[in-house]
Order: sequence, then C-alpha cells, then structure tokens
Amino acid sequence: SVEQSTCFAFRSGQAVTFNDEVLCSIPSGLGDDVTGAVRSGPLLDLLRKLPDDELDITTTDSHLIVAGKGRKAGIVMEPEVAAPDALEEPERWKKLGAEFAEACRTVGHCTGTDQTKFETTCLHLHPEFVEASDTFQACRWPIKIGLKEFVLLKWEHLSGVADLGPAEIGATTGWVHFRWSDGLVCAVRR
Repeated sequence: SVEQSTCFAFRSGQAVTFNDEVLCSIPSGLGDDVTGAVRSGPLLDLLRKLPDDELDITTTDSHLIVAGKGRKAGIVMEPEVAAPDALEEPERWKKLGAEFAEACRTVGHCTGTDQTKFETTCLHLHPEFVEASDTFQACRWPIKIGLKEFVLLKWEHLSGVADLGPAEIGATTGWVHFRWSDGLVCAVRR
C-alpha cells in the first residue's frame, strides 16, 4: 500500500517493493521466516557506507541488522507488510527480444505528461509493435511482444522496468508482468 511505497518489504523469502502501480519482487536470501518492512532510504544509505563484498543480515522483532567487517548497524523494521500477498500469475510467459528496452525507450520519448489525456501518458503495447503519441508526435516500433491483446501502460511506471531489459512478459487481468533470469519479477498496473 502507499504507506510503505518507500520501503523494502521482506516476507516468504522475497524482497518486495510496491507503490500501488508497480510491484517488484526477488528472492531475498533471508529465509522464509523474515517478515517486515524497512525504509528504503536509510537501508540504501547504510549499504553504500559498508564497502564489504558480503554482509550478514539478521533480524530482531523490531530491527533489520546489517553487519560487515567490524561494523554493524540496525534499521527499524515495521512488523507488518502492506504489499499484496501475491498477484495473479500469468498463464504463460513469452520471451522478449533484447531490443524491447530500446523500443520502449525510443517510443517513450513520444509520451505526454498531461494527466487529463491519459492515453498520451502511456505506451501502447500491441502484439506486434510498441507505440506512443502525445498528439504532437507519434512513434511506432515494430516488435513481436507475445501478448494476446494490446495493453496501455503508463510510461512513468514502465520506464524503469523496461530499462532493466526484462527477459519475459506475461499478462493478467490488471497487470503486465516482466521476469528476469535472476528471479526478479515486476508487475506494472494496466
């Protein structure tokens, strides 16, 4: 939920971020018994300050403890996770070509910012192309995406996901899901 949109949440062996429009999860390596949410800013600041290649991460009832060589720090951890337990999984995943990220970036330059004209803020993902228009300019990139039907995704939500170069795509009723070989899955609200 929005109150934890600036957090990393941990549960069921996954690290999760969620802001009501994009949900990302990846295996955390912390085990299934670690549950809670920590503010992303303080955690990222701490990780930047610890130069170690490997860190030990443990938890107490109220803190996430990060330890390196001779250094140890704790960050307050909220015990409840507000992100959805799980989103519906796509029935099928289709491979995305390496040019998907480039296609989205190029076409994304033609999206608008006027929120009263919703369609102009989106990328139109069609089974055979990606396109966008802000009503002054338009761009279409022919590319086989593998979706059965077209979807509109807000460019501001898709841009960071597309830049990571997802390997696969799948769709459910309310979401378009992207998957990478390392276990990262991001879902963008349709």
